[in-house]
Amino acid sequence: MTQIKRLNIKGLEFVFVGKYRYDKDIDDLERISTWKDWKLGFWFRKFEVVGSKNFQHPKEWRNNMVNQYMIGCELLLFQGWITICKGGMNLES
Repeated sequence: MTQIKRLNIKGLEFVFVGKYRYDKDIDDLERISTWKDWKLGFWFRKFEVVGSKNFQHPKEWRNNMVNQYMIGCELLLFQGWITICKGGMNLES
């Protein structure tokens, strides 16, 4: 089962995600697409996401981008990452 924990500290949103390779809740299609390679290492990604300011006006989204950072690790049987964002919107917000 994918574990997701959210934490907000002074406007910074932290999302912790963890997955296990042999989890019983994962269907075969997800297991093949997500776990097709055995990987070991750490990674970092930076994205631009739409900010919460003027979110109701899609024409203003281009002028309202904020950075979102992801730091993760892959340890053969386990994948985990932390997403850090200040002022960004996502589907769950």
